[in-house]
Amino acid sequence: MTRPVASYPVLHLINLNRVRTSRWREAKEMPQPVDNLEVRFYPSEWPSELPRFFWASPDGDGRPHELPVTVGRDENGQFISVRVPSLRFWTMVWMDGWRRAAGRTGFGALQS
Repeated sequence: MTRPVASYPVLHLINLNRVRTSRWREAKEMPQPVDNLEVRFYPSEWPSELPRFFWASPDGDGRPHELPVTVGRDENGQFISVRVPSLRFWTMVWMDGWRRAAGRTGFGALQS
């Protein structure tokens, strides 16, 4: 789920890995943790400087942590990539330094 907050995109990752229902608030099973999750961001317009990416999760210490950023290209186009160290239940990823007014934006999450 992507939401604009303070004019920059925020991505909420909810782990439903090996959970039988998508009603995540009602899930009885423990989801299988996902480590080293790659998140790709495909901007329609590129900024002059790459934004800074951060993640935080109540499953850990709850504090924001900066993520290293890489740039690549695949069959969907050029992307900015970050790796989230861990997704247990819920993790949030956001950018600092990106203006939504720069154009339509989109996220894609890929596990490697």
